[in-house]
Amino acid sequence: MSILDTLLGRTVSEKRKNLVRVIYVTVAVFLALVVVLAFALAASTEDGESVDTGKQSETVTNKTLKRSFSDTKTGTLLVVNKNSAPFDFEANPESKLVSMNAELPTSDGSALYILQKDGMLANKDALDALNEMITDFYDQASDKEAAKKLSVRSAYRTYVEQSGYATPAGHSDFHTGMLFELTVGSTTTSISTDSTFDWIYENAHKYGFIERYPESKSSETGVSDFDNAFRYVGTPHSNYIKEEGLSLEGYVKLIKESEKPISTSGYKVFYVKALSGDETEITVTSRSYSVSGDNGGGFIVTTK
Repeated sequence: MSILDTLLGRTVSEKRKNLVRVIYVTVAVFLALVVVLAFALAASTEDGESVDTGKQSETVTNKTLKRSFSDTKTGTLLVVNKNSAPFDFEANPESKLVSMNAELPTSDGSALYILQKDGMLANKDALDALNEMITDFYDQASDKEAAKKLSVRSAYRTYVEQSGYATPAGHSDFHTGMLFELTVGSTTTSISTDSTFDWIYENAHKYGFIERYPESKSSETGVSDFDNAFRYVGTPHSNYIKEEGLSLEGYVKLIKESEKPISTSGYKVFYVKALSGDETEITVTSRSYSVSGDNGGGFIVTTK
């Protein structure tokens, strides 16, 4: 007797009846598998995973983030100036900074830029971006020796180190560790005086940097005659600031006052006011997002 006879029966009548049963069972199992697959795909989408159907999918889930008021004192878009809230050293401990000496990019064993003093510290993300920018600057420079004269005169400053400068201690953007003063050689001469460094002014925004104190915006920044200070804010913010000719103060104000998110380079940027006593809930509709405090009681949210 064959396996088929065993499964379906011996007689023609038995085979017909059992074949119908087999077909029904097969269809039922297939439909059950379809239902299971559908639920699996739905669950995947609810977790924020887009399904590849050959077309771009914008199906994402709402995600609620919780941030405390102290989080408004941290992030790449902090506004620190003479008129702002003081920089919060407790929320931004020096232990989170990294040594610039240890991170210097080199070529043929020699550093690509000069540090005017030992022990300089910086924000890790800002320093990584600076090193990437300076490496690319050196690679494209026709005069390599002239390019190596690029110098960092100032980076992170403590409260004590800021004392004696025009900007009061506690209100300097140097406290963030994301501001770098670039000069020619071991001098105080701005890189703006040497055409060798024009590339940096033209391309800094591609690496997340802005000119922190453009002369045309001195009424907003409170600082003038400081055209060689570059502040890391990250992309896409640096691109928008560059394209629109804004200061950091002007950019953050624009976001806070805008009734709808600002669109730039495929990103959307919007503002959420923080609750002073409780945690603030922030809803994002994208798996790719970042949140920065503004040092003014709110959050700047960036999604893609």
